[in-house]
Amino acid sequence: MNPLILTTALPALTVPVLMITCICLIFLYYRKVKAINAVIRGVDLIKEQDLGSRLRPVGQNDADKIIELFNRMIKQLKDEKLKLQEQEHLLNLLVENTPMGVLILDFDGRVTLANSAAEEFLQAGEEFIGKKIGDIDSPMAREIAQIGLGGEKTVRLGDSRIYRCSMLSFMDRGFVRPFVLVENLTQEVMKAERKAYEKTIRMMSHEVQNTVTGVISSLEAIKEGIGEISTKEASSEEGSYSGQSALDGTAELIDACTERTREMSLFVKQFADIAKIPEPALQKTDIVEFFSGCRLFLESLCSGKDISLEYSMPAGAVYIMLDTTLFEQVVINIVKNAVESIADASAGSGISGSDSHGNTVSGHSEAMNTVSGHIKVTVSTVPDNSAPGTGLGTVSVDISNNGAPIPQETAPKLFTPFFTTKPNGQGLGLTFIREVLASHNCRFRLQTKEDGLTHFLMEFK
Repeated sequence: MNPLILTTALPALTVPVLMITCICLIFLYYRKVKAINAVIRGVDLIKEQDLGSRLRPVGQNDADKIIELFNRMIKQLKDEKLKLQEQEHLLNLLVENTPMGVLILDFDGRVTLANSAAEEFLQAGEEFIGKKIGDIDSPMAREIAQIGLGGEKTVRLGDSRIYRCSMLSFMDRGFVRPFVLVENLTQEVMKAERKAYEKTIRMMSHEVQNTVTGVISSLEAIKEGIGEISTKEASSEEGSYSGQSALDGTAELIDACTERTREMSLFVKQFADIAKIPEPALQKTDIVEFFSGCRLFLESLCSGKDISLEYSMPAGAVYIMLDTTLFEQVVINIVKNAVESIADASAGSGISGSDSHGNTVSGHSEAMNTVSGHIKVTVSTVPDNSAPGTGLGTVSVDISNNGAPIPQETAPKLFTPFFTTKPNGQGLGLTFIREVLASHNCRFRLQTKEDGLTHFLMEFK
């Protein structure tokens, strides 16, 4: 063959081959690379957690099967995520609105979540999320910190409330994670206590009053008989002075027995009155005006005892729903207890009081002997930040004194029916206060704070 002819034919054959090659490459690109791009796009969707988008088929049987499987998986993930979100929302609603306090802790024991009930029970007065239970400044938190995992404890605090605290756990990513449940048992326990002591008081009152009535009638009959004998002795010439004197002594003894029996009847009646506290007749009351009206009487309780009474009131009217008759008795009992506490402090080894800066001081020096007792009644308001401009909020009544502090071991028992630390006490005063304030839906607590003052704080919503 002529070499010249072969050289001329090669370029003519190369062009079609190159065109065919390019067409094949383009076909392979769209057939293979497009499928790879679809897979890459799917991976990006998963990374971005975009479960709403779907991949389009690429026209290849094998690739389209993978894309169909991928789209089905994405739809299932989306449905599961929506289901989990709905369950989480329901769980959050249940946790937030349950009357039980819930504290969720992390693996190191730090609080990560607390519902409204837990915040109310803790009364920490500070942000405690991220803190360990034992580091929270709260009496309740200190009690909870003593509970081991799986343990349970009934807690009584100085606010008369009773709580059941449980340290439980759940599995989180294969590890045990603790949480705390706090249940308010106050209403149930108070109802059970009231039912028990009302029944006891009724039985005791019935038996004692029947006996006392009969004894008083018998003593009065005996006294009348002695009076008749005494009259006859006095009119008789044979009546002796010694006999008359004996009759007079017997009559005086009968009078003493009758008086003591009447005191016993009154004593039992006081117990019976606790079981007959009426339901409060609530009416809108200006608490500032209320305290102004009873100031003279409260000052009379402090009169002659070297105790000053101070008021700290808002400038304007502050209204709450109140039964003024019952609440007046509550205030009188609180002030009486404060007066007795100051007397106990003065009679002790040292005298406690406040200096010119309001600091609590104690000691035996002569300068200390000039310090008088002090009782302060403070009314304040805290607006509800969740409803600004509505006038809603909390009205606080704080009655403080610089008397003897409350021992730590005594505080949980203060509002237990008939518990008393007084030698001649009956344990009725704080029981009456508890019943009346509870019927007003008032939160209250009695405690000696770090400033050395004992505070009886009442909070009305």
